[in-house]
Amino acid sequence: IWTRILVLHFGSAVYAFSLMLTLFLVGLAGGAAWGARRVARLQDPAADLCRVAAGLAAWTGVQIFLFMHFNELLGLFAAMIRPSGHSGASLVLFLAAIPVLLLPTFLMGAMFPFGVAALAQRAGKNSSLSALTGRLYAVNTVGTVLGAAAAGFLLIPLIGAQRGLIVAGMVDACAAFLFWMVQTRQPAPGSVH
Repeated sequence: IWTRILVLHFGSAVYAFSLMLTLFLVGLAGGAAWGARRVARLQDPAADLCRVAAGLAAWTGVQIFLFMHFNELLGLFAAMIRPSGHSGASLVLFLAAIPVLLLPTFLMGAMFPFGVAALAQRAGKNSSLSALTGRLYAVNTVGTVLGAAAAGFLLIPLIGAQRGLIVAGMVDACAAFLFWMVQTRQPAPGSVH
């Protein structure tokens, strides 16, 4: 969905995809690194997983607003940089996309270590962390493939990119709710049961 929206501003699917992928990977790596450091200090990683999913859902509204004003972001960065040539124009596009894409991808990256820690805590000390991580990674990969296919072949053609973003935000909100439900049904860490 992001690539489809960025193509409208960039005029080239190659540049839009490259820019989106760069920010996506930087955000994922940064979020995963932050989450991995934070998870060591957490008493209840499932609660943070819920908060991150809720933050991702909430950011959808901000993201739609930013996409609606993306031309103004481009103008702002163009006035600051005064680009010349293709590389300068690409830099302006990259900088304008940072406020739109970096935070949600950062949150997506943070979800993985929180998810691993929540699964490990829920499974107990007798479970293999590597097996739990492998299962979560497999489910994450399948979800990524299905999500990309659904966005490209169903959401965008049937309801458009903006409504597709809203649906994605609703999926994030449902995930946050499910994480919250699971988290509230399990005993608090350190409690006697």
